[in-house]
Amino acid sequence: MAQTALAKMLTSGVEGLSKDLIRALPVAWRHRPREHEGYDFDDDRLVTAAKAAMLLSQPLILAGEPGVGKTSFARALAARLDLPFLPPIHVKSTTSGMDLFYSFNEVARFRDASNPNSNAGLIDYIELSSLGKSIVLSAGPSALVHLGPQSTDTLFGVNAHPFGDARELPLEDIFPSVFSAEDHGRSIVLVDELDKAPRDAPNDVLAEFEDMCFDISELGITLQANPERFPVVLITSNSERSFPDAFLRRSVFHWIDTPTDERLCRIIASAAAANGTLAPSDPLIRSAVAYFTLIRNTIENKKPSTAELISYVSALVAAGFKPTDEVSDANPKARPFKGILMKTRVDLEADES
Repeated sequence: MAQTALAKMLTSGVEGLSKDLIRALPVAWRHRPREHEGYDFDDDRLVTAAKAAMLLSQPLILAGEPGVGKTSFARALAARLDLPFLPPIHVKSTTSGMDLFYSFNEVARFRDASNPNSNAGLIDYIELSSLGKSIVLSAGPSALVHLGPQSTDTLFGVNAHPFGDARELPLEDIFPSVFSAEDHGRSIVLVDELDKAPRDAPNDVLAEFEDMCFDISELGITLQANPERFPVVLITSNSERSFPDAFLRRSVFHWIDTPTDERLCRIIASAAAANGTLAPSDPLIRSAVAYFTLIRNTIENKKPSTAELISYVSALVAAGFKPTDEVSDANPKARPFKGILMKTRVDLEADES
């Protein structure tokens, strides 16, 4: 369906609320593919912080409001350095320290314990996170791992026969799927929104982060990264909770400020519309940034973030706004979308007055 038809449905009130609207909805801006090569490495302090973290083999904590570029910087850095970017670890309020490295599926093991035909070994219940995988990749496929007291039958189940009574095995035999790709060595890992985890979670893995080494207690093995190619670890934070001092001492910290108006225009133009149909100098972009700045400076409660500005402009474009249009309180077509920027009743009512 044409973009003009979608715009008409978005602005036609209840008449546009139909199954045709559902069919016409585009992919949201957050899920559109974007070129990492287009990232602006124009923040010298951020670039220096990244270099310092890599030099010291410490995590880089990137803090700042949503939408300022924390996640996109991690992806762009991987592309810039030509390093594998492993799937981000999305932290939840229930994430423990060791969950950042691996998990053990106790439910599946309990289920299989009652099945006499199960040939699973303990290794089958282990799932490495991206951070755990990055350590295995760093160590390399030929790194030998001491197996501890448990038999290979217990560890590997039906797959134990080639190993016999071996007490040491190379990593490629223990985690063959990790080395399925051609490249191995240094990689980039993003731990997204670690501040959501319980406060003790970072404290519980201080040594693991410092040494890039962790134990899988269920298997009785220790995995250690090669110090010559430690993973590059980036941690994002929306500052919902401060990190423990001991964790901060072992990290490099950088606060990403809300972008300047000029940089905001570049960010919005590249993110809010598909197919490069917007330019930073367009009146729509510049007026939207000015409106965003005005709201941030005047409302008292939840100030909008860069991510919400991208969403706002993306909605305006879908609703038929042209690059030459301008956003202001005087534009009645823009006012119905202000709930994208203002998130409390107090702010909305104050804007109406």
